[in-house]
Amino acid sequence: LLPFQYSEENSADNHPMLRAAKQETEVASANLQKQKAAFLPKLNLQYAKQEVQGVDGFYTYQAGVSIPFLSGKSYGDARAAKIETQIVNRKANFKKQQFLVQLQQAKRNYESWKDNWQYYQKAALKVAKEQRKGALLAYKEGALDYVAFIQNLEEALRTELDAIEAAKSYLLAYADMKFYLGNDI
Repeated sequence: LLPFQYSEENSADNHPMLRAAKQETEVASANLQKQKAAFLPKLNLQYAKQEVQGVDGFYTYQAGVSIPFLSGKSYGDARAAKIETQIVNRKANFKKQQFLVQLQQAKRNYESWKDNWQYYQKAALKVAKEQRKGALLAYKEGALDYVAFIQNLEEALRTELDAIEAAKSYLLAYADMKFYLGNDI
């Protein structure tokens, strides 16, 4: 498995876990803008054709400006939208910080298990193989009794089982990193 090359900020901005939070903040901001727009003056224009006593060709025009005052409901809706936007922004920031902490933890876990697995590959498994060969040879030559032979084989087997557990944990840590970094790896 290859080592990872990544930028934490880029992975955080593009990660699906955080896209939903970002969309929630955009929706809350749009709702706030809608509520603020209710306080803007509105221009009304009307045009109509009229018929007066069967005679065609009359037209009417009307123009008006409505200026909303701070009504209780509109003002309350705007305040609620502002508070909701603040809450959603804080939740999104919390999610991002939580994500970055989890990413750092996953990175440390990955590096630890990678080092552990490399140790087993480079050293411990070779020693366990030699230990099994040596124990078998010593038993055949009579230098070891049966109990010592079994103990040596058990020790070598325990090392091999530990290597399998290290490989399993390394692959799980790799999968975690792949999750946090997306499909870029």
